[in-house]
Formats: sequence, C-alpha cells, structure tokens
Amino acid sequence: MKKNVKINPAKGIADLIKRSNLVIFITIIVCILIFAIINLSNLLTPTSTVPQPTSSTAASNASSFDQATIESLNKLSPADSNNPVVPSGRIDPFSE
Repeated sequence: MKKNVKINPAKGIADLIKRSNLVIFITIIVCILIFAIINLSNLLTPTSTVPQPTSSTAASNASSFDQATIESLNKLSPADSNNPVVPSGRIDPFSE
C-alpha cells in the first residue's frame, strides 16, 4: 500500500529560502542601493523655484505684450499683397 504523504507548505517555503538564500540577499542589497542612489540624486539635484507672478504684475505684462503684438501685426502687409518670386521651373506650393 501507498503511504499517505502529507505536504507541509511551510517546509516547502523554508526549503526554497534555503536554496535561494544568496539570490534573495543580492536582490535585497540591489534594491537598497537603488533606493539610496535615487534619494541621493534627488537630494543633490537643485530644484528650480520659479516665483509665481502676482496678479497685478501679470496684468501689466500681459497688456504691454498684447499692445506690442497688436502694433506689429498692424504693420504687416496682408497675405494677398505678397507675391513671392519663385525660380523658373519651380511651383509655388502656397499658391491656390
């Protein structure tokens, strides 16, 4: 007759740990080193602190920028008045 073999899951896990002891140790050491390198990198990298403009400063800058843009756009000639000179043998890709 066959004997009833009881499988103990705790013993199986313990055997697995005994066999792969070195692999588990190296994996833990590598994880600790990666964690330390990332933290050290974040510590040594300077963070850029850009001051946020106040609402009054932003409004004055926006209005002067808009006015300068409007003036430069008004100075431009309309697109219909421009007739680009295309060398012979070439076709103007922007013509309709």
